[in-house]
Formats: sequence, structure tokens, C-alpha cells
Amino acid sequence: FTQVITIEDTSKPIFTGDLPKDSTVSCDAVPAPAQLVVSDSCTSDLPIIFTETKSDIQNQCDSNYTLTRTWTATDCSGNTTSYVQIITVR
Repeated sequence: FTQVITIEDTSKPIFTGDLPKDSTVSCDAVPAPAQLVVSDSCTSDLPIIFTETKSDIQNQCDSNYTLTRTWTATDCSGNTTSYVQIITVR
């Protein structure tokens, strides 16, 4: 008798801890990007890819814009999770 057990990782990684909230800030008070932590049921020490995009620049003024920060983690099985923070700068 032979039993074959196939194990598949179908769970996405999960960001843990205090996640940064969306906010509106003054141009001189933009916070530094948070250092997020991710947990996964099958893979440890996952890399986190961080991107930041500046958009909606108003009146060609560098002090009025939207900052979109995205953290993405992918485990060895290709399960991906992302967290997005929107900072409105005025």
C-alpha cells in the first residue's frame, strides 16, 4: 500500500504588527516609510518589496501631492499579498 500526500501552500503571507494608516500631512511632515513585518505559514524570512509613487501633483507644486506606498510579499508558492498606504501631502 502506498499513500501519496501532496502538500500545497495556498495561504497568502500576512503583514503583522502596527500597519501605517492613510493620512494627510504637511509637506514638511511626511513620515519615513514604515518597516513592515510579514508572516507566512510555510516560508520564513520573506523579502518585502517596497515601492513609492508620487501622483496628483497640484498646480505643479511639489508641496501638494499624493504619495502611494506599497509593500508586497510573495512566498515560494507564488502567493502574494500587498499593503497600501496613501499619504495626502498639503
